[in-house]
Amino acid sequence: MASTVHVVRHGEVHNPESILYGRQPGWKLS
Repeated sequence: MASTVHVVRHGEVHNPESILYGRQPGWKLS
């Protein structure tokens, strides 16, 4: 679950499935 927290803190994206954040090329870091 630590990976999910890292993604939320790094990208700060409002995504309930933020665990897929790193696997979705469509998402861009702000």
